[in-house]
Amino acid sequence: MWFNNYGTLFSVTTFGESHGPSVGAVIDGVRGNLEFDINELRDLLKSRHPGGKLSSSRREEDDPVVLSGIYENRTTGAPICIILKNRDIRPADYDQFKNIIRPGHGEWGWFNKFGIVDHRGGGRISGRETAGRVIAGYFALKLLSGRNINIKTWVSSIGPYKFPVKDISYVKNSPYRIPDPEMESDIEQYIQSLAGDSIGGKVRVVIENVPTGLGDPVFGKLDALLAGGLMSIGGVKGISIGAGFEVPEMRGSIYLNGEVEHNYSGGITGGITNGRTIDVELAIKPVPSVNVPVNTTDFDNNSTSYVTIGRHDICLAPKISEVAKSMAAIIIYDALMVQESIENISSEIDTFRLRINELDQALIEILSARRNISRKIGLLKKENDFPIEDLSREENLWKMWRDLGKTHQLDMTFLQDIFKIIISSSKKEQN
Repeated sequence: MWFNNYGTLFSVTTFGESHGPSVGAVIDGVRGNLEFDINELRDLLKSRHPGGKLSSSRREEDDPVVLSGIYENRTTGAPICIILKNRDIRPADYDQFKNIIRPGHGEWGWFNKFGIVDHRGGGRISGRETAGRVIAGYFALKLLSGRNINIKTWVSSIGPYKFPVKDISYVKNSPYRIPDPEMESDIEQYIQSLAGDSIGGKVRVVIENVPTGLGDPVFGKLDALLAGGLMSIGGVKGISIGAGFEVPEMRGSIYLNGEVEHNYSGGITGGITNGRTIDVELAIKPVPSVNVPVNTTDFDNNSTSYVTIGRHDICLAPKISEVAKSMAAIIIYDALMVQESIENISSEIDTFRLRINELDQALIEILSARRNISRKIGLLKKENDFPIEDLSREENLWKMWRDLGKTHQLDMTFLQDIFKIIISSSKKEQN
């Protein structure tokens, strides 16, 4: 098990390598009869390629091929498998890195774990892997939308530039996924000044109309689930929820008043949603592929340097903004399903307990009726001078109990103890 799967009741397994034949996802936990629109999925996948001068020139068609779980444009309830064929691949661009440890990339860790590495664009741990998350996100976003839960993401900063939310509707049209159209030209100029270098940024994730009660205390905190899931996206190096890293400098009184006025908890208290908007910000590292010299070593520990030749992003934040939306949807919908399963279990338990109460009441009434009959038998025995004890009767009665107990698979020791108590009680009533 190498942790290629995420989720408990709504789960996704992603597969494929950057320059392999295809990438894709298997999604389980989608209810049957959900409408599926392949064009909507295509559009969502295209949003993962925001364009602009910050983005790689690699252009994949990302035309989804459905292998299972969809019939006549409806989900069947079976696992859904969708693949995307890799067409715009250039593995030769990475031949220069075959024996080089690239700082900031994952090949060295992969090599130490598995003893082999796919150097072609990062292989399995390339940003290409996130296409599978977006496929799963399509279903999660659709299911959440049906419950009026909305997720918005945007780039909140690139390098030294911070973007106030002036027009959130502009984000989908912005190649940089920023909410301020007036800042586009500044970013264009800033990119030119990087001269082949790369830059980091921040991504904001806002989740609206989340019901209370999602997440569990201690190890199942929803903020911990969001942190784990969102930081599993390649390039994410930090996460802030609510007031986040501003908290250490605050006094308690300021934080508490700010919780009421400014949602400092980010919609989660004690690991459980409190009904307010979930507010998260992600810190994105600079792209580790740059067109400037980088000092490193090869796999034999010999010093060397390299300049990246090939296609790569200048800033990952715009692309991660779209991936984070899908990943957040996967996390929230899975937590929602888990919570509903707990509530359903509690409801079933309550139903069964009511039935037990009914049976206990009937049992008391039966024991009362049996006692009254025993009293009448006792009076008849005294009037006719019959003995109270009747061992033959007791033996036949126990045989009947035993046979019925076996038929209903009851514990014989427990049943015999009850029988003895009832017989003893009958004798007392007859005396």
